[in-house]
Amino acid sequence: MQDRFARLVIAFGLAIVAGLLAVATFGLVGAAIFLALLPVISPAQAALATAAVALLLAVILLLMSRTIVSRPRSSSTPAAGATPGFRGRPAGALGGGFGGTKAGLAASIGEAFGSDAESLVRAHAGSAVVTALIAGFAIGVSPRLRRSLWRLLR
Repeated sequence: MQDRFARLVIAFGLAIVAGLLAVATFGLVGAAIFLALLPVISPAQAALATAAVALLLAVILLLMSRTIVSRPRSSSTPAAGATPGFRGRPAGALGGGFGGTKAGLAASIGEAFGSDAESLVRAHAGSAVVTALIAGFAIGVSPRLRRSLWRLLR
């Protein structure tokens, strides 16, 4: 019960910080964004873009507070009597559903690595969110980086 209360207090604090940050963003950084956009777009559009940036930051903080308040998901435990095999899977589970083919083996290994990646991201959720935001910002800002990634994905 105390753990739930502590998470609720932290979430409430983050919600207050989100509100104050939205006001501070509009007051301090908003003017700079507005002035930077004036030569490019009309004053009304510059004001709207500035407000959208402040609102986006507030929404991100509110989503973070919601994540803290929500219950942690329970991890799945292996079934009773299961014989451990590769990465805790039952023996013979590799290639399951594909009849032991190379594709089945590749799918099973990919699933195991995906499961490991998921647990790593869940363990370090805050860092993962910040990393994803920075990567998204960098890709959105840099046309050269977008072209390089597009060539890599082809």
